[in-house]
Amino acid sequence: MKKDFLTSLLLLVLAACASFSVSDDSLSRRTADALSLSPENFAITSREDEGDRTSYHVFTDSGRSYDCTVSGSIGMTGRTLSDPTCHELPRPVASARRKARASS
Repeated sequence: MKKDFLTSLLLLVLAACASFSVSDDSLSRRTADALSLSPENFAITSREDEGDRTSYHVFTDSGRSYDCTVSGSIGMTGRTLSDPTCHELPRPVASARRKARASS
């Protein structure tokens, strides 16, 4: 009984942590599919894991920028990751973020 409880507790903790469930590779592949780009044509920056959600910025080689989010969890069947939701940023905002990133 105690072993089952500990296993359930561990799975619950891991399921609630995007940093464990969302790998950089899966994030890159899913983002590439969502934006119809090759992973070599963009960079992911400013990743923030908040509970089961991951927020991040995408800068493409063509100069476009996106704010994106995904949800991830770990369950009995392994890691699961939602499709990214990405919103393109207007050019002035994208330029300001790029400059801020370069100066930090």
